[in-house]
Amino acid sequence: MRFVRMDGAPPRGRRARERAVSAGSEIAVQEMIAFFYDVCGTFQRRSRRRIGRCRNGMGIMSPIEMGIRRYSFDPVGFARELLGWTPDPKQAEALGTCARRVILNCSRQWGKSTVAAIKMAHVAVTRPGRTILIVCENLAQAGELFQILDGCFGRLGIATKGVVGKKFGRTLMTNGSRIFAIAGREAGVRGYTADFVFLDEAARIPDEVIDAFAPVVAVRKGDWWMASTPCGKRGRFFEVWEYADPGTVVKIRAAASENPRIDPEFVEQARRERGEQYVKQEYECEFVENGTYLLSREQILAVCSAQARPRPRGRL
Repeated sequence: MRFVRMDGAPPRGRRARERAVSAGSEIAVQEMIAFFYDVCGTFQRRSRRRIGRCRNGMGIMSPIEMGIRRYSFDPVGFARELLGWTPDPKQAEALGTCARRVILNCSRQWGKSTVAAIKMAHVAVTRPGRTILIVCENLAQAGELFQILDGCFGRLGIATKGVVGKKFGRTLMTNGSRIFAIAGREAGVRGYTADFVFLDEAARIPDEVIDAFAPVVAVRKGDWWMASTPCGKRGRFFEVWEYADPGTVVKIRAAASENPRIDPEFVEQARRERGEQYVKQEYECEFVENGTYLLSREQILAVCSAQARPRPRGRL
């Protein structure tokens, strides 16, 4: 390193040269320190941006996000740990099933709306981009379901927005999953493709509407749930419960006697006031005749089976 005087001439004398070297060394050290701080500042700024991105969901997860990932295949744990709702054994059986087709034959006030809402919330939160369809006899029934759904999403801290053109509908801002309700009319069913379909009070939904739902979940191999209190020995709900192969459809019966939230005295009072038939249908989950037919179903089946038997030869 060569130092020069202000006039451009080299310094004269030993001391002058030493002072020049000392001054040059201090300048060099100061430049190195400035360079070091510049490098450290750049690294710190980049680190802050990186940490900010992680906190926004690309790396470090919140406890709720960790819980959602942990219970992505455990709806019962999802309900207990993240939503603070403890199901009874029958409700846990319904929530925990992995079957694609489920039919719930449940008594009044069993909690089917809560079970169905938590199941749909679990699907929507843990499976991005899913479409969940609720079918009700009338849209007024959907209000209760969406009230429970909003409570679930609020507890999880998940923001939602409405679905365009739907009175009852939610779109999750985090992953784009959609939940919306439609009335049980055949014309309103066609044109949809869904990953999960829930038929609320299915015993009171017309048969042609239920039949129209088979193609809705066929493409995406979605789940198909029916839940209702019995309404006579008729309709698709009764036929699925009575004749569907248990290997393809999970059938869960939840009578009032298995519900710890219903007082047995309340059921006995209903029996005295409304009669045995009413209690069997509404609280014991039995399919009973409604008295509007001349012959019972058993009598018709007996006649048909008798006519189907081969007649002995040689006799009239």
